Amino acid sequence: MERRAVEARDAVEFEPGPVRLPAWAATIVSKLTLLLQPEWLTLHAPVACWATINRQGVPVMPSAITRAFLGFIAAAISVLTFHQGIVWLYQLAHAAPLPPWSLAPVPPLGVPRVLDLCFWGGLYGILFGLIWPWLALPKWLAGVILGVIAASVGWLVVAPLKGQPLGFGWHPNSMLRSLIINGGWGLGVALILPLLMPRRTGRRRHARVRTG
Repeated sequence: MERRAVEARDAVEFEPGPVRLPAWAATIVSKLTLLLQPEWLTLHAPVACWATINRQGVPVMPSAITRAFLGFIAAAISVLTFHQGIVWLYQLAHAAPLPPWSLAPVPPLGVPRVLDLCFWGGLYGILFGLIWPWLALPKWLAGVILGVIAASVGWLVVAPLKGQPLGFGWHPNSMLRSLIINGGWGLGVALILPLLMPRRTGRRRHARVRTG
């Protein structure tokens, strides 16, 4: 009886306690924990804010409203830089059908063409921002695909609505130019959007691992 009591007491005395990991190991464990939890994709508060810190002290993904707004802004900026920049390069090669950064009015509202492009591009940016957390492809590749989709919509939907032939006549050079311009625009969206995302950081808590 006494022997069992002594063994039980020794087991209690020598029971391993919490082990504090080194800082670098605790950081790795913390990041792996975040990746395994869907918590980082949502906000703890129902309101849209520019940065929210979760329990681990790491910024979580912005809300859907914030991502949609930033997607619109990123797409509009990409129109003014990547999209119209490529059009400008085509103009230098005397291969652009329209001048870049054109202020020519677009019917029926007479909005300057460059602003019209920013608006419609921004609508695609809203969609891109909303699906941003769930993109399994590399972001740059997803952006290029976004541009290809925009070009395809232009061929199959926009052209007939404007009374133009389907696919703008299916001219290979025109289609290739459209793919390059819109693909470059989509790439720009994918590169600009992360730069607009909130980047506030908080103090991380070190993970503690219990053994035994």
